[in-house]
Amino acid sequence: MIRPLSIWEGIFGIFLITGSSNATNLTDGLDGLLGGLSVISLVGFLVVFLSLGQVDLAVLCGVAMVGVLAFLVFNRHPALMFMGDTGSLAFGALFAGLAIVSGNPWILLSIGGVYVVETLSVLGQVISYKSFKRRIFLMSPLHHHFEAILQEKKEERISVTKSKKRRKQIFDANNARNRDAYANARASGRLVDWVKIKPNIDETSGSSNYEEELIDYIDAK
Repeated sequence: MIRPLSIWEGIFGIFLITGSSNATNLTDGLDGLLGGLSVISLVGFLVVFLSLGQVDLAVLCGVAMVGVLAFLVFNRHPALMFMGDTGSLAFGALFAGLAIVSGNPWILLSIGGVYVVETLSVLGQVISYKSFKRRIFLMSPLHHHFEAILQEKKEERISVTKSKKRRKQIFDANNARNRDAYANARASGRLVDWVKIKPNIDETSGSSNYEEELIDYIDAK
């Protein structure tokens, strides 16, 4: 039986639908993110309505879930199709409506907890920057913060890899020069001075420039 809503229930419903729509819209920022979370949310509502014996609403959740799964085939990384505001706002309104008709709108806090966290991250970032000129996160919403951290780690690994590769190239070049100097010294009969040269150069100039200075010393002799 459908009963009329009171004024406060109507205001709360409008607030819930508006907030939920904006929360899912903020969450839609990465390939497959909102689509995957929507499937999880719809599974939660499906279980709730089956436990309440509301088969028609459970069927609605199942149909919506199948549609999102089909969409994810093209929305997963790298995405060929995007949800946009049309889809993200609609899913937020759908979740709020399902929570209201279930008789317990507060279940949206648990079923849509990620959307709440994403929204709070934006609010916290804006309030902190406006009030103290300091950022809580690298970027907001929260999924962009984690994306920025992963990007920094990736760039750091690339930098370290290039640095190691460069050091190896220098080391190989020094070894090649040492082999040439050794061959030249041996061919010219100056190999006997190798043992005398090494301690002097190592003590006076350090080990970092030893190879180059040793070659220069042998060639100049």
